[in-house]
Amino acid sequence: MLFLAKNQAAADPKRVLYDKVAAAFELISSGYTFEIFATTENRIHLNFRREAAEWIPAAVCGLGLQDLLVMLYFALVDEPSVVLIEEPESHLHPDMQRRLISFLREKTTKQYFLTTHSNVFVNNAFVDRVFFASFDGHINVSDETSRASMLDDLGYSVTDNLVSDMVILVEGPTDTPVIEELLKKAEVYGRYEIKIWPLGGDIMDQLDLSVFAEKYAMFALVDGDPGSSKIRQRFQEKCAALRIPTHRLSRYSIENYFTPNSLRAVFQSQIPATLENIDPNLPLEDQLGFSVKRNNRKIAQAMSLIDIEGTDLGAFIHRIREALGD
Repeated sequence: MLFLAKNQAAADPKRVLYDKVAAAFELISSGYTFEIFATTENRIHLNFRREAAEWIPAAVCGLGLQDLLVMLYFALVDEPSVVLIEEPESHLHPDMQRRLISFLREKTTKQYFLTTHSNVFVNNAFVDRVFFASFDGHINVSDETSRASMLDDLGYSVTDNLVSDMVILVEGPTDTPVIEELLKKAEVYGRYEIKIWPLGGDIMDQLDLSVFAEKYAMFALVDGDPGSSKIRQRFQEKCAALRIPTHRLSRYSIENYFTPNSLRAVFQSQIPATLENIDPNLPLEDQLGFSVKRNNRKIAQAMSLIDIEGTDLGAFIHRIREALGD
């Protein structure tokens, strides 16, 4: 159809459609163009290039540009008025995904139904409704629009909450890499879809937790820091009301579970040889004279599960494994 459209007069509706598709394709792909050539054997070949580079046959390119071209054609052709697209994110760079959903929303008038696992395509700025489909012997479909909107407003990933095997709420972003590394060592992080979301520290008690807990596996982990005890207590009470399992660390913070050897593996001579134990009740920064938080992942990588065996953090990791059915 595009080859036919290309060879019509400038004012012909088919040629107008071709020009619209070509312009949209270049815009969304950040400068790529397409061309359709006919050989002497009357075979039609699709080619791509960026700016003034050599034409590259579509057959040796990735599928993303071809998929984008097909989607744009059906978005811009007069009929049909309803378009169904399965996983439009397949083979598309996230930037192209964002440009595509923006174009569909702002530049076309059709009704679209998209099945997706991409956060980009459930962005509330561009979609009207969000539904979650699951299969447990039969198909279940639920309207998640309101919850998706709330999660988006809070800055959390909508699809993470909808499709994850488990979401773990932690206090701050530096806690995330520690839990990730420990779950890797427990051999569950790669086998299950686990998402770890930071809550923002002392604003945690202000969050509407009902949006998290509606029907997905959820755990919360908070520090033992006594300085914000009232905030953590209110947060734990909210979690209890919504049946979100919550674990409060017995030590001051997650950094207090690091071992001297794991710290030396990263900071070497900065850790004095005389340091044999970490005081569980004092900020680690006060004990060392500097903050280690930027290196939390490296330190956790230098640890083993044996290092937290017998601690409540070790018990928490074991609890996560059990909840996952591991």
